[in-house]
Amino acid sequence: MKNSKRLQELYEVKSKHSNYQILSPKISSLLGENEINIKSRFEKERYDFIRNSVELKDRKIIEIGGNTGYFSFEAIDLCSSVTFIEGNKEHCEFVSECISELGIESKFKVINSYFDFNEKENKNDVAICLNVVHHFGDDFGSDFSIFDKVKVKDRISSCISNLVSNFETVIFQMGFCWKGNRELLLFDNGTKNEMIDFVKKALPLSSKISHIGIASKFDDKVIYESPNDDNVLRNDSLGEFLNRPIFIINKTIK
Repeated sequence: MKNSKRLQELYEVKSKHSNYQILSPKISSLLGENEINIKSRFEKERYDFIRNSVELKDRKIIEIGGNTGYFSFEAIDLCSSVTFIEGNKEHCEFVSECISELGIESKFKVINSYFDFNEKENKNDVAICLNVVHHFGDDFGSDFSIFDKVKVKDRISSCISNLVSNFETVIFQMGFCWKGNRELLLFDNGTKNEMIDFVKKALPLSSKISHIGIASKFDDKVIYESPNDDNVLRNDSLGEFLNRPIFIINKTIK
């Protein structure tokens, strides 16, 4: 591919969230023989759970904080369109170059910006918002000079409520620590039940959680399942990321 070197250069630009996602197979094929060191955060396993839980066919999708586009590029074959929103300039340029190489400009819109969680009347059907809201005050939104857990959680709760009010379906995941700092715990015990209760309380009355995906390991294979008495417990052997539930949230009243 004529632009494979340029794509690799863009992907490898160092930032807080660089090398954060594996590449969609569509994009790996564009890079030819170049080898890129990427740490997986179980993108394929998460997407498998999403595909099994959400009807994506012919729907308009917005991905918020899309990084280098794994979920958008995987969904593009099913959905009618993707709006990709990402604050990192190089990530957006990388995704735009890939779109051009694949010839899918008519279905794919890239916006280099941080998402406004106060935005109303969005024209997309499905929002994908994975591991974004706990970075408010760092990557986007107002900053607090001192960590006030109550105020931070109130702001995150507001982000969730506004997001869910704006879409038919929201695919959501968040972290246990503010700004990814392990010393700034949002939940006292770092448990899945604490996070699940928090997200439930943040939802407007016109929505409900239809699915929750909890990661478990079987013979080194990661599978996201519905909550049960065993998998809902915190499992430190999985690492922090796999302890984060995935929520599928749908509107109940139109």
